[in-house]
Amino acid sequence: MQRVNDEGVSSSAADAREGCKPRIAPRGREDGEDGEGGEDGGVAENLFFGKKRSADLCRDVFLRCRSSALAEGYVFVQLRLRCEAKTPILQVVAERNDGTPMTLADCAALSRSLAPVLEGEGLVSHDTRLEVSSPGVERPLTRVKDFRRFAGREVALEIDSARLPQREEEPLPRRFRATLVGVEGDDRIVVEMMSAAVDSSARRSIPVDALAKARLVVSTSAYDADKRRG
Repeated sequence: MQRVNDEGVSSSAADAREGCKPRIAPRGREDGEDGEGGEDGGVAENLFFGKKRSADLCRDVFLRCRSSALAEGYVFVQLRLRCEAKTPILQVVAERNDGTPMTLADCAALSRSLAPVLEGEGLVSHDTRLEVSSPGVERPLTRVKDFRRFAGREVALEIDSARLPQREEEPLPRRFRATLVGVEGDDRIVVEMMSAAVDSSARRSIPVDALAKARLVVSTSAYDADKRRG
């Protein structure tokens, strides 16, 4: 396995390439499989794991590796699998569990911790490249607690219309920006629309399952507020 840190510097030469077909281990059951549990309220699988084709692998990595990551002081924010020149790349976005900023040294430490677990349990093929990074300022929103935490912030959303209930009011644009108002129950978010395609003053309740992508949008005021929170 190749390991790549937050600056894209790789180590550990890969074995011979076999095409972009990472090995998927059989699913295992663990306590709390539906999410991280506790106050997190679980993960939104479509946001956390990505497209169904690779979601099973990313889910297995989450289930097998989250305990060891937490023991090192880190929690997963997003796991995605993509291909580049027929090389499978496992992208791990993580943050420190104590809330302090995720540094390059943290990314390297988590990468060193994950690599032997991934290889030892046969979760990925030898040519899979592991990339560990921090969420960044325009961080992905993938857990119910993220939508609670960042209420009041501007977000960019992408909708999977096929997942919207048929009884939904007006159709939503596929991609739009909105102000995140908060969470409704444990399975819907409330936003105030900012798109010219809909009434700019409208509030909409959107099922979390209907979100294909969700991330923060950085504005100067939000960036300054985050710096003050430190």
